[in-house]
Amino acid sequence: MAVVGRGRRPRRLELARALGIEQVVDIEADGALDALKRWMDGGADQVYGCAGGGDAVALGLSLVRRRGRYTELALAGGTVPIDLDTVVRHEIEIGGAVSHRPESWRLALELIASGSISTETLERLITAVYPLERWRAAFDAAAGRAEGKVLVVPHGATVASHAGSPPPR
Repeated sequence: MAVVGRGRRPRRLELARALGIEQVVDIEADGALDALKRWMDGGADQVYGCAGGGDAVALGLSLVRRRGRYTELALAGGTVPIDLDTVVRHEIEIGGAVSHRPESWRLALELIASGSISTETLERLITAVYPLERWRAAFDAAAGRAEGKVLVVPHGATVASHAGSPPPR
């Protein structure tokens, strides 16, 4: 598995490394795209787009192997052009997915309950915890996209992996 991101959000790339992702690539680094394509040996069977922007979609489609699949998970907020000739020539399937369906939540809870996904791994995704009275700062941190997952907790509540650590400023 590979995670491709941009160096201007180093915390997210560091988090992917810490979670054991095999290839973590700063796509803006010199030679990164060529190195990633060599590692993939012809492209990926499945690429998940998580940014929604035109450049990210174009990059994602360029990484899909012939007869592979590209699934976009983010909303673009408008129209995004794609290279339809490449899609047709390489017979790429394109789809979208919304993560907020009831069956997605049930599956996630089942995976956690079965131990397939550990709570420790999930807690590592939480990079900032804010008290309720600092909700605006939490929303700003999440909107800035430098953080992983940002939590807002009620008065006196803690998250096990962040217990005892000071709240972000």
